[in-house]
Formats: sequence, structure tokens, C-alpha cells
Amino acid sequence: MRLLILSCSAGKRGHAEPIPALDRYDGSLWRVLRSYLHEQPIVAADLHVYGFSAEFGLIPGDQRIPHYDRTMDSEQADALRPHVREAFATLIGQGYAQICLGVSDRYLRAMDGWEVLVPVDVDVRVTDGTMGMKLG
Repeated sequence: MRLLILSCSAGKRGHAEPIPALDRYDGSLWRVLRSYLHEQPIVAADLHVYGFSAEFGLIPGDQRIPHYDRTMDSEQADALRPHVREAFATLIGQGYAQICLGVSDRYLRAMDGWEVLVPVDVDVRVTDGTMGMKLG
């Protein structure tokens, strides 16, 4: 099993009514992900997608969320940290072989200490660099 965690995006689709996070977020990484899931369903079958929301914390991609406008800043990252660490620890217990964190430093702040929760045999990648590099 593989786990992908992507930070939320400023661009959001839909109106106020709740829709799945996977459909709500409209940033570049989320658009590429939707395309991948649509075009490669067999390859993507073992991929679990979670969104990292500045409003809701770490949430499954299929969780329905309303339209909102919140930015991850230092104070919000600090406020979310206990909830996010607990949710991440629960996810790690599910036995993922690979984890990709498509999040910025602001989101990593909310996950501070996540490294100690991951077993040494799990392949972890944290995307960094330009958007082009992240999209690759």
C-alpha cells in the first residue's frame, strides 16, 4: 500500500455544499492526481490519498468538506499539530510501504516529529523544489 498526502490548495472547486476533498482542491498537484487516478486506475488501486487541510487537518481524500478559505500559517500549524500527529500515527499503523508527502514547510511544521513515527523500512519522499519538480 502507498500513502499520498497533499496539502490543500488555495484554488477550490464547487460551491458551499460539501464535496470530497479530492474534488474540492484545484491546485496543480490535485489536478495531476485526479488525472492519474482516472487514467491509471489499476496502478493507483493501492494508493490512499489524504489531504492536509489548513482548516480540517489530515483528512481522507473522500471526506466531504465545504468550501472554505484558510491559510496555513505558523499559528494554525501549531494549533493543528496534536490532531495531525495523532492522525498520522494512526495512518502509519496501516502498514504502508511507501509514503509521499506533497506538502510545504508550513504544513511540515504541523507534522513536526513525524519522522520518528515511520518505521525504518518504509520508503518516504517529501517533495520539495519547484512546482515542476513536485509535479514530476
